[in-house]
Amino acid sequence: NDGGSLIVSTCDISGCTASDHAGAIWNKGPLTVTNSTFTDNNANDVGGIYNAAGGSGSVAIEGCTFTNNSSTGGCGAIGNASGASAMTITGCSISGSNAGTNGGGLWNGSTVTLNNVTIENCQALSTGNEQGRGGAILNNEGWIIINGGTFQNNTSREGGADYNKQS
Repeated sequence: NDGGSLIVSTCDISGCTASDHAGAIWNKGPLTVTNSTFTDNNANDVGGIYNAAGGSGSVAIEGCTFTNNSSTGGCGAIGNASGASAMTITGCSISGSNAGTNGGGLWNGSTVTLNNVTIENCQALSTGNEQGRGGAILNNEGWIIINGGTFQNNTSREGGADYNKQS
């Protein structure tokens, strides 16, 4: 989705692979995803949904399940790039996702609101410089608002639940 509007509802997106960004969905416009599952998707950067910089319109993800999504060079399940539009995630579960560098479950460089989100058993285990941070979440100079939720059994070199980086 490169600037258009995209609505995804009650879908199963699994086993998808991208050599660069977003194993499942690459987005740069208004996006609404509801009651869908994302399983075993992989990319170099962000296994599940990637919200790119410079887009317009908000992103809403509600009632979705992200399981075993991974990246070799970036975040495991959901990435919200620096300069991307605001994202709201409500009533979702992220589990078993792995990041090659940072943010096993979620990587944020913009603004994300989490409402009753569960992130568990995610990993960011790279040992390189500036890597292996945020087993559940890496917040890279952005804003994250958390309204309820569960963060458990996430693993990283620094910040098992959250690594909050400031410039």
